[in-house]
Amino acid sequence: MASAGAKSLPMPPERTSARVAWIAWAVLLVIVCVGLADKMANRPDEPLTNRSEEYASRQWWSQGDLYRPFTGEFFLYLPHAAILYTPFHAGPDLPRNVAVRVVYVAFFVAALFLFAGLGDRRRRGQRFLLMTLVCIPLAGHSARGAQMNLPLAACMLLAAVAIARARWTWATVWLVLGVALKPLGIVWFLLAVGLWPREMGWRAAIGVVVLAAFPFAFGPPDYVARQYADFWHKMTVESAPTRGFRDIRGLLTAGLGIEVSHEALLVVRMLAAVATLAVAWVARRRWSLTGAALALYVLGAAYLMPFNPKTEGPTYT
Repeated sequence: MASAGAKSLPMPPERTSARVAWIAWAVLLVIVCVGLADKMANRPDEPLTNRSEEYASRQWWSQGDLYRPFTGEFFLYLPHAAILYTPFHAGPDLPRNVAVRVVYVAFFVAALFLFAGLGDRRRRGQRFLLMTLVCIPLAGHSARGAQMNLPLAACMLLAAVAIARARWTWATVWLVLGVALKPLGIVWFLLAVGLWPREMGWRAAIGVVVLAAFPFAFGPPDYVARQYADFWHKMTVESAPTRGFRDIRGLLTAGLGIEVSHEALLVVRMLAAVATLAVAWVARRRWSLTGAALALYVLGAAYLMPFNPKTEGPTYT
């Protein structure tokens, strides 16, 4: 009896695969923008998810509070995100909302295309198409809401590409930018430093200093310091949410009917972080730099989905 050999998935030729993937993303973007225009014209009372970033950006430039009242869930990012959102908070409502979605999707897709080129570049187009088919259903949700999940994922994909090519400074830039856009990027940042302390350690230290100083270039020191303090307080409140999310707590409570305290879940998250780092170390020791970079991205994402206390459906992008 003939032995079963490895078989490849039936795929279009390389150039055709890449072309189909790009067309698919363009179609998604058209659908998102048309749906947005319809919603704003016919259902103006329905809120847009990115209104929190718009609000925070305007508040920053008028030196208003970004995070108060602390009982609300409106803006949950660092002050950096409010500053970086500035190009999209001015101008007519529809064009600026279309623009932010185009930029977010384009950034994510470009990063995905570069990520698909790791390893054998002769199959980049086919990998890009496979990744597109996997990503589009969930990315569409984030694109409709112009959520930071897309640019965060793009930064982490680009960081993985930079590490695979031993471009440590660029890896640090992308990791720091990811944290600036969404605090969840800290997981990949710490994981990268833990895996490559010699290459990433001093660069990461400089990156943290630049990250901390960045808002002071755009606001009075006392105002910036107050926003930092408010952000920290907001994060302590939001680390123990009262409603359910799609994390391990949601699985245990809604799925299995098991109530677990937030203190116990904190211990579970810490143990899971140590286990994730241990698995990543095994990958680094046994695999090439490219394989270890891929493991960095995958393990960081895999950790965040169940152990981020505020995981929602679009986060799975």
